[in-house]
Amino acid sequence: RNLPEPLIPSHLYEEAVKIGKKQSEIQAADIRKFTSKIPVLNRRVIDYIATLAKEIEKLKDVNRMDMTNIAIVFAPGMLQDPGDDPAVMLANSKYEIKFTVALFTHFPHSDESEASR
Repeated sequence: RNLPEPLIPSHLYEEAVKIGKKQSEIQAADIRKFTSKIPVLNRRVIDYIATLAKEIEKLKDVNRMDMTNIAIVFAPGMLQDPGDDPAVMLANSKYEIKFTVALFTHFPHSDESEASR
């Protein structure tokens, strides 16, 4: 939350929220296309966090942390609304969480993870 720049650059915020607003299920192709626009270093950090999120979720019966709960924790560091209207921020928070769930679910891309190491 206190990062100088979120992991998803501010200029991509609206696109991420638009993906989160999709009525249908967010597809891996949507995430792949979106993440191709993120700087490599940021993708590597997201890769690590997504892998960690999946490990945490494996124990959801014990820790009650399903992917939505994990996304609630991590979304503020992933995405930050560049505006300053609290009503818009509150309205967009559910789409930020939905986007973050999809990001963690469909990331890393196996071909990209291998190429970046």
